[in-house]
Amino acid sequence: LMVATHVRERGKPPKKREALSISQAALRRMVSWLIEARVSERIRLEGVDPRREDLILPTAITLLAWMEGCQVSRLRYAEGSLREGLVVQRFLRHHERFTRRIDDMLH
Repeated sequence: LMVATHVRERGKPPKKREALSISQAALRRMVSWLIEARVSERIRLEGVDPRREDLILPTAITLLAWMEGCQVSRLRYAEGSLREGLVVQRFLRHHERFTRRIDDMLH
């Protein structure tokens, strides 16, 4: 998703994936484009496996909602895939001010 957004915004692939990040504003623009795009356009997105074309829009919407809800303005690229438990653990450890918000949501 970060690679695809980078290519759409800048017209070329990133030099290093490790340097990638995505802002709420850029992700919001990508979601708008994905909503309007044809399947044939989404399949050609650089950085997105064509077999996962059906997941790119719901993934982008979910990520944007999470960023907005948690007031995260920018995410950085991380190598590999993260499981939900690891994300929540890191989130709680490094963002104490959100702990109360999560606790309120769970109870």
